[in-house]
Amino acid sequence: MLERKIRLRSMEDVTALVSAAEKCAFRVEVKNDQMSIDGKSIVGLVNLDLTRPLLVCLDGRDEALEKVLDRFQAE
Repeated sequence: MLERKIRLRSMEDVTALVSAAEKCAFRVEVKNDQMSIDGKSIVGLVNLDLTRPLLVCLDGRDEALEKVLDRFQAE
């Protein structure tokens, strides 16, 4: 399992992540301190606290998704 810490700052960021995740055949999970959300669910992601870093857990590898995650890597 690959884990990446990211920060989403806008709805455009959320949409980009969901669009890339939807193309993956494997599970993409996005977590904060309290919740775990399907990364392919835009409704689920907008319910997370986007002011804090999020942890993305991937059950596979996808170059396009990883490039999107690189754009949102948390400092």
